[in-house]
Amino acid sequence: MLGVIPAHSPNMSQLRLYYDYDDFLSGKFLRDVLLIRMDKECSQSRYSIKNNNVDVNRSKLLVCHDMKNNYLEDQWSRGSYYNNAFQLLHFQNIDVFCYFSHHFITIPSSTWTNVCHRHGVPVLGTLITEWESGYDICKRIFKSKSTVNDFIGHLLLLIENCGFDGFLVNIENRLDVDIQPEGLSAVSLMLYFLEAFTSRLHHIKSHGLVLW
Repeated sequence: MLGVIPAHSPNMSQLRLYYDYDDFLSGKFLRDVLLIRMDKECSQSRYSIKNNNVDVNRSKLLVCHDMKNNYLEDQWSRGSYYNNAFQLLHFQNIDVFCYFSHHFITIPSSTWTNVCHRHGVPVLGTLITEWESGYDICKRIFKSKSTVNDFIGHLLLLIENCGFDGFLVNIENRLDVDIQPEGLSAVSLMLYFLEAFTSRLHHIKSHGLVLW
């Protein structure tokens, strides 16, 4: 999967897989979406998956890739010089793969998306907030249905253009229970987010996943 020497084009060498809050919500990620559209060969998944005929009554296995354990070189869409990166060999035993990091938004590299889809496994990005900074981010996102819907729209743009299948939502901080001007608390808006995001995702990918 990582045996090709990288030969990045000028555009794709600038593409990021990780976004912090200000860059993402300010719309700077839209520049990367444009780059993705300009260089689909190395940025998008080449394979698609359909609904799997999986027994809904059995337990399912999610494998979560952890960027903090030196799995850094596999981010390059055209390979790496490093040949000891994390590998996953037994795709027949897993149901979902999650590309994980501790940045606010993480999108899976095209290498992982391609290999997962080739084996019929959906691949997820990560949405994570942590500690007091995460609390501040959540206050800004879960302010109203309007701010939530705008945020969902940004996430769907990434999913559509990068070809992955959804997000793991990992909120590791407190949420306000105080009632907002619309009559909803941040907790209520979080629940609205999960439901609305899942519904809108299924309109573009019937097999899409939002895991909480």
